[in-house]
Amino acid sequence: LCIKGVVFFAFWQGLILQALEFVGFVHADRWYTQKEVADAIQNLLICIEMALLFVPMHSYAFSYQPYKIKIHDQDMKKKKN
Repeated sequence: LCIKGVVFFAFWQGLILQALEFVGFVHADRWYTQKEVADAIQNLLICIEMALLFVPMHSYAFSYQPYKIKIHDQDMKKKKN
C-alpha cells in the first residue's frame, strides 16, 4: 500500500495541477514557463509528502527489526566457536 500511495498521490496531484494550469491559476514568470512552474510545484509536494507521510509508513511496513542481530545471540555464537 505504501508504494501505491506514492503513485496515487503523484498521479492525482498531477491532474489537479494540470487543471489549475489550464484555468490559469498557475502563472508563468520572467524565467519559467507555466508548465515549469506546475512541475516545480508537483516536485515540491512530492518531497514534502515523502518526508512527512510516506517515510514513516515505509519504516513501519518494511521494518529492520527481523534482520537485527541481537548482542546476546552474537555472544552465544562466539562462545560456541
